[in-house]
Amino acid sequence: MTQFRETIKLDIHFLKGLPPLAPTANQMIRLLSQDDVDIDEISRVIEQDPQLAARLIGLANAAYFGQPRPVCNVKRAIVQALGLQLVKSLVMGIVVHGVFDAVRCPEFNLEAYWLNALATAVLARQVATRIPEADRSVPDCVYLAGLFHDLGKLLLAHLYPTDYAEALRAKRENPELSAAVMERQFVGISRAEAGAWLAKRWALPALIVDVLSSQQDADDQCQLSVMVRLVNHCRDQFLQAQQSGEVLVLQGVDEFSVSNADAEDISAVFNQTLDDLRALAGMLAI
Repeated sequence: MTQFRETIKLDIHFLKGLPPLAPTANQMIRLLSQDDVDIDEISRVIEQDPQLAARLIGLANAAYFGQPRPVCNVKRAIVQALGLQLVKSLVMGIVVHGVFDAVRCPEFNLEAYWLNALATAVLARQVATRIPEADRSVPDCVYLAGLFHDLGKLLLAHLYPTDYAEALRAKRENPELSAAVMERQFVGISRAEAGAWLAKRWALPALIVDVLSSQQDADDQCQLSVMVRLVNHCRDQFLQAQQSGEVLVLQGVDEFSVSNADAEDISAVFNQTLDDLRALAGMLAI
């Protein structure tokens, strides 16, 4: 098994069969590292990719963002509907995730993947906005990390569709078993390990790498940064609600100095917009 895992690690390192990041993605990564990027520059980058521009405008017109008037171009999508930081995160998500082809993995549900990513991102951002004296960049950073927290799933579905389908099927039939154990048994590597390797290779923002890497050591959460713990906590809270079939009741955010009253407000808003988030996930999965 060790030799098999090393072979898979080598495959991932060289990304056999995986196309490189699109030029738009590389430019977005560069722009994300700049604090003073302006709307005109980011609009220009997005408009270089007509398909991306069309998807972004479609997202801006989605019910989740509640625009009273139609959004008809990229700049209006940024100014009128989404905001610069959210656009940067969404575009990064679209262009990076778009590299993968998960269709050949029959057990993989791309719409569910996007719903989990969006829900984690939205919750993490909302909690972060309530953290006293937090740096104003924190909400946008955790939103982006939330979008990418399960990136390894896409890589496994893309590179090893048959083996990963077996792992997903085994997990579905034996829900009490660890997903990581099933992934290592059938694929030879876990989603956390695969995602962390890929994020480092692609030089994604450090917080994304940290969130992905943290899933490899789930028992050592106390050693993680506040932002990493926040993303992981929001992911777990959403998944628990989904698995129980109940509405989200956000708990445990006192760890982040967020009050119970704020947690109730966040939960109420999130539950009211969950159907719109599902619609948004469906749009992104196309």
